[in-house]
Amino acid sequence: MKISTRAIPFQQTLMVSTVLSSCALFFPQMALAQNSYGCEPSGDTCIFDNGTTTDKPFLYTSNGSAGSGDTPGGNGGGGTFVYNSDIDVSLPGDGNPSNYLYGTWVNTVGGNGSSNGPSAGGQGGDLTITPPSSATYTINEYASTAYEMEAARFISTGGNGNDDNSNNKSNGGAGGAGGNVTYNGEASSNTILTSISGVTGPGTIAALRVSSIGGTGGRGNEGANFMPLGGNGGAGGTVQVDVGNIVTGSADNPLTAQSVYGVWGQSAGGRGPNAYNSSNGETQGGGGSSTGGAGGSVTLTANYSVTAFGQATDGAFRGVYAESTGGDGGYSYDVGVDSNFAPGGAGGVGGAVDVNVFGSARATQSGTIASTDQSGTIVAISTGGTGGVGQHGEPGGNGGAGGSVTVSMPASTFSSDGIAVLAAGTAVDGILAVSQGGTGGAGLSNANDSRGGNGGNAGDVSVTLDITADQSIKAEASSAGNDSGRGVVAQSIGQFGGDGGAGNVVFGSPGSAGGGGNGGTVDVTLTSGVITTDGTNRIGSKLDFAHGILA
Repeated sequence: MKISTRAIPFQQTLMVSTVLSSCALFFPQMALAQNSYGCEPSGDTCIFDNGTTTDKPFLYTSNGSAGSGDTPGGNGGGGTFVYNSDIDVSLPGDGNPSNYLYGTWVNTVGGNGSSNGPSAGGQGGDLTITPPSSATYTINEYASTAYEMEAARFISTGGNGNDDNSNNKSNGGAGGAGGNVTYNGEASSNTILTSISGVTGPGTIAALRVSSIGGTGGRGNEGANFMPLGGNGGAGGTVQVDVGNIVTGSADNPLTAQSVYGVWGQSAGGRGPNAYNSSNGETQGGGGSSTGGAGGSVTLTANYSVTAFGQATDGAFRGVYAESTGGDGGYSYDVGVDSNFAPGGAGGVGGAVDVNVFGSARATQSGTIASTDQSGTIVAISTGGTGGVGQHGEPGGNGGAGGSVTVSMPASTFSSDGIAVLAAGTAVDGILAVSQGGTGGAGLSNANDSRGGNGGNAGDVSVTLDITADQSIKAEASSAGNDSGRGVVAQSIGQFGGDGGAGNVVFGSPGSAGGGGNGGTVDVTLTSGVITTDGTNRIGSKLDFAHGILA
């Protein structure tokens, strides 16, 4: 680990209102939600051009066809999507389904594999989005069933491999890969706001979400003298996000939900199967030896300011958030007549995460209670997947490796008040950069001689802050005076090995635990400027400080 010392303008606003403009390749779109605006094909693009102020969302969705026999599911459509006018959407309106509230949503999903496979899931389509100058989304009413509320969401998802496979003596099909997703919004402004206060959303709220997600691997079906293997999880695609101003919530009406994010870039591998195959009323087959899908690389660049006001009730409160996660390995479940077992599958690797901030970034927590997951103004995380469970003498799968994580604030003009990064609230970190391996898979409880899998290694972590002498990174306590978070946290964490199986109390013996993974190198460079914190580094502690740099 190395720590040395040495601002840029950073502006992004995440609120329940968003403005988008984009260009994208066009594929045939499926039926639209009632009372929503679709995009019109023009050459190799699909164009949203329906005016500005509306209570109807803007929607494109494409679903690949389902697989048949051993034929995989079809690929989801993709392309370039263009918004020719600003968007100002107030919701809920008549066009939103009960489980989502959004201003605009471009969604492509690969078809699922056939139930009489082995049949793999189809791939999600590639998406390119170039948003307009402004997108605003205002929440006028919360829906108790809405587990996501986003001003703009762009997602490519792979289809799932065949599940509850009814084809005797066959393996599970692989999950489809998520497509590559590119959001070209350097000159755009995304805002999500609410007109009401004192109400909590049940799920996640974000001004902008850009994601690629791999499909789940399918379960195998056992037969005489045949040991089925589960299908591998699909890989997450490459995600590249360039944003302008992001605003989430306001000081007068902050957003409260399970998790609250400003801009969220995500690539996630799909998991291997983690349950028995229960087709035809049987309990057999499973997901042994199936690996979790790899998370793709995520690059998030915030070119102007990002501002968030909110409170997370269960998850996390984050302004700029980039993550890549490997999928979990498949479980060694197999209780058919021959009792053949395969090892637990390995967890998928996390991809490289790269965050660049050229303007000020501010996250102000509205409550006083620390969130369940670590909150922060700028958060970059790469995590390997957990290894699958082992059984009956077969080991648990190894945890996947975490990828490299890089956070940089190149020299620039950040803010007139001298604060480049503000983290206000209980245990809200200024910058959180973490690479973490996945936990090794455990030996199944009551399974004989099944050792745990090894923990995954972590990748290298680098934080470079080229702010000027008159700029600061400030972590301050909540308005109630509760403890602040840390200024900069940079960690590379090798994960624990899995527990060994306990062993059958009459006939068997327990398995050994897996070995732990290794951490990578950590480098924090601050060329100039100041880091300030207040409060303590632990609630109830008698210490009167929180770490400026923890690495």
